[in-house]
Amino acid sequence: MAHATMAARMTPRLTGFVTARRRGTAVASSPDGHSTRVSWRGTCLARIAEALPSSDGARPSECLHDAEVTEQQLPPDLGDMRAEFLLGDAAMLRRWRFCRKQSPAETCLDRLLPLTGGGLDRDGGRASWIKVRDHIRKGVGVVRRARCRLALVDHAEGILAFRCRGTLIDAACRGDDSVTFSGGSGSCADGEMAMVGHVDAAPLEACLQSARTALRVPPERFAVARVAALAACAPGIRMNGGAGGDVDRPAPLGDQELDPAPRALIHRVLARQQALFGPVTLAPRCTQGDGT
Repeated sequence: MAHATMAARMTPRLTGFVTARRRGTAVASSPDGHSTRVSWRGTCLARIAEALPSSDGARPSECLHDAEVTEQQLPPDLGDMRAEFLLGDAAMLRRWRFCRKQSPAETCLDRLLPLTGGGLDRDGGRASWIKVRDHIRKGVGVVRRARCRLALVDHAEGILAFRCRGTLIDAACRGDDSVTFSGGSGSCADGEMAMVGHVDAAPLEACLQSARTALRVPPERFAVARVAALAACAPGIRMNGGAGGDVDRPAPLGDQELDPAPRALIHRVLARQQALFGPVTLAPRCTQGDGT
């Protein structure tokens, strides 16, 4: 797939897909334990409009067409790391405990393991901490960018292949840590990296149309439309009660057994139910002596 992606030169056709521009920001843990802010904006692809991802949050794999992605490593919590270093160095821990007899604990920490400044060469423990501290800070605040575009589409399987380049890709191809891009040098060629995404298959027409009806009908017609949508998208689901009642809820829905598109439609229908009638609640539990 990587070789075919790099070799592709024709602009792929998007027939059979719907598209929308989306953007988002999220903070994630990078492989080396740092926190990284990831920002992205791009064109997302889906089989139906209801399956398009929402804006914000982490970048979905189907949103790299005509996209820009940035990663910025955030400052680490040196306080926690300093505490871990102290507990792991027996000699430094003894010195800190001795210092505490005369000075506040935080003052002793700042004296023995400073968060800023340099250290004395003859103080091996402090010099080791400063080396660790400065290594952790390396690269903090640096912004790396990548731009991606769609290169190949497998319409039958819903596979999308993208080509990406930029300073973020240069780093990822060298093997540096990246939250967004991985695959190593095997996915890289001529300063570009091949990335693969996937678009879920469209639901059956009966499921799609009945779900869309349930999402649009007036509240007084929602109960019937909802039952029809659930029957079309998740055959076998049992319903208890009528819309808006205290027992208005589906039986436990093992939606992990459903295909992604029907599952997304069912969730949207149930979200509209909650928006119309409020959260589902159960009647208070009866107790002895309450007269019921």
